[in-house]
Amino acid sequence: RPIDLPRAVKFKPRKSHRTESIPSSAKQGRMYEDYCDFTEENPNIPCTELDTVIGEVGGKVIMTIHFVNSDFMAGLFLDNKTAAETASEIGQLKQKLASHGFVFGDIIPLLLTDNGGEFSCVSAFENNTDGEQETKLFFCEPAAAYEKPHTEKNHTMFRDIVPQDQSFDSFTQETVNLISPMSMR
Repeated sequence: RPIDLPRAVKFKPRKSHRTESIPSSAKQGRMYEDYCDFTEENPNIPCTELDTVIGEVGGKVIMTIHFVNSDFMAGLFLDNKTAAETASEIGQLKQKLASHGFVFGDIIPLLLTDNGGEFSCVSAFENNTDGEQETKLFFCEPAAAYEKPHTEKNHTMFRDIVPQDQSFDSFTQETVNLISPMSMR
């Protein structure tokens, strides 16, 4: 019992942070095994890895987009780590690309991401403005950072510049541009 452990009674209960998660229906046909099968059948399609870097819990975040073939990473500055915010930013990115004559699906035909709830709006990533699929999205297995190692390695280098738990609330997209070689905005 805790009373019998002198140090245990000093500890406060851990706070649990409730985060959004990916519905199991959204993962159907989009798991890492499916990704491996897809890339085996389509070896020439370039992969792009997505992830988010969290500053202070509940604060602003940076969504990183790593183009694996060119070993290039860009960052999008987000107000929060919600599916609605991520979907909105991806929608704005698609519109901006379209206004310059580019198609999101031609630039990013294949996405690999983790199980963060911010990626739960699958249609925002996969479909164009007409609702037609232009990109394939797949999810890594939980707690398997080795399945998207390029992004994770870049995040360790990012932490050399911005330490863990430092708030991003004072950042702007320009700050993210200085940290990343280029921004998608």
